[in-house]
Amino acid sequence: MLINGQSIESPRSYGDGELICRGWLTWKLYGKKIPVMTTRGVTPEYAKKCARALNGLSEETIDAICSGAKKYCLWYAENMHRDINSFMRVPINEDTPPRDILADIAPKRLVIAAPDSDSVGFCISFDCEWENWNDMYNPNPFGLGVAILDGKVVFVGTDMIFFPGDKNLGTFMNWADGFENYD
Repeated sequence: MLINGQSIESPRSYGDGELICRGWLTWKLYGKKIPVMTTRGVTPEYAKKCARALNGLSEETIDAICSGAKKYCLWYAENMHRDINSFMRVPINEDTPPRDILADIAPKRLVIAAPDSDSVGFCISFDCEWENWNDMYNPNPFGLGVAILDGKVVFVGTDMIFFPGDKNLGTFMNWADGFENYD
């Protein structure tokens, strides 16, 4: 399928569901176009509401995304026993300001599921520089996933395409502010 002259897979399966590319969005934070993927049952009106919400994220929410991404990055480096900073655009350590992580995460797509309430929720998938080493320990990088519900970050971690309110969110390590990891 071609959308705006670009070839994309459609539909793309994730777990028990499918994602369908519905169009493109320029995320103002990055000035970059990303595909808008939805599950079946998402109306164009709801997708537009989510796209506006992404571009209208508060500074506090962007800071929460950055803080969680930085915590995930540091955990990843420690647990994979890798010196990730040799291939990062901005070296990341405990003293690095959280917003610096934006140089090392690149948005891949906005993912929207059919709502089960009046809330506005969506996921953002990112490629992350700390996974860009290629050897037997990391043949299939997951990327970074962020779930937003009504303007608040509810999940930051491995990009497994979770949706806000998903009961499985609690089964994965979550680096969103307010969640403690006991590892």
